[in-house]
Amino acid sequence: MDLKNRSNIELIKLYGALLDEMRSRKIIRSKNVTGDLGESIVIDHYNKTKGLPKLYRAPPDLKDIDATSVKADRYTIKCTTTDKTGAFRGIPKDFSAHEIKPLFEYLVIVKLDRSYEKELILQVEWETFLKHIRWNSRLQAHTLSLSRALIEDSTVIYLK
Repeated sequence: MDLKNRSNIELIKLYGALLDEMRSRKIIRSKNVTGDLGESIVIDHYNKTKGLPKLYRAPPDLKDIDATSVKADRYTIKCTTTDKTGAFRGIPKDFSAHEIKPLFEYLVIVKLDRSYEKELILQVEWETFLKHIRWNSRLQAHTLSLSRALIEDSTVIYLK
């Protein structure tokens, strides 16, 4: 689709129409478009890939959980276009791993390229997550970098 000859107003209207259509198809469900796209991409990939658990989208009011499996495993999904995830709130700055009740069994990180196609899907277990998170003083929350160490300690579900 050639968009170069479209006016700015036409592009904005197209974007609005695209968002409306994605909402009607339940691809997105909030104003966090990138996060919602990541959830849809991950759930679709898991459900279409033999050997991976079937995932179901969690209700939007379920804190820290974006999907659940048929085995009742809880998944949180983070989507990024960089090498760093968004914030993880609810974990104290200085914590002891054995004192924290797991918020989820698995974190799934999907990294998208500039065309919003999946580049990497990484599944991280709770203990590995705690090992690799770092405090971000600006956000006042923990974040996670897609480092070589994290990737080596996790399960690569998809790599472009």
